[in-house]
Amino acid sequence: MKRVLVTGGNGFLGKSLCSRLKKNKDYHVIPLAGKSQWDLTKQRYVDYALKEFEPDIVVHLAARVGGIGANKENPGLFMYENLAMGMNLIESCRKYEKLEKFVMVALFALIPNLQQSPSRKMIFGMDIPRKQMLHMELQRRLLQNS
Repeated sequence: MKRVLVTGGNGFLGKSLCSRLKKNKDYHVIPLAGKSQWDLTKQRYVDYALKEFEPDIVVHLAARVGGIGANKENPGLFMYENLAMGMNLIESCRKYEKLEKFVMVALFALIPNLQQSPSRKMIFGMDIPRKQMLHMELQRRLLQNS
């Protein structure tokens, strides 16, 4: 039986994934509680979670989210925490010798900038999103290419 650790297990995607995985007898699902218990922005919590639960598979779904308004007001905080969680998990999983698979899902809300200029600007091969969403696209691309 494979032990599957799911970060963000109580979130929108995490609940659904955990529910589906629990129906499969081949998996023992370990939904990781939220930031109040497991602050994944801190490397020691990530290292301890791997040591404590000894997963074969890690699925990283945890994220700092809050909608367009919160993103607009706190872009630096959201970007920092999401990048920190992703990088900490990548590093801990790299060092963890028993891990068979690491899956990281990075979602973002891309609202295209409807004001087109004659010379369309591109960033990482994509149209530049609205200013308040740019940090989300950047963090997704940075973690995707890690």
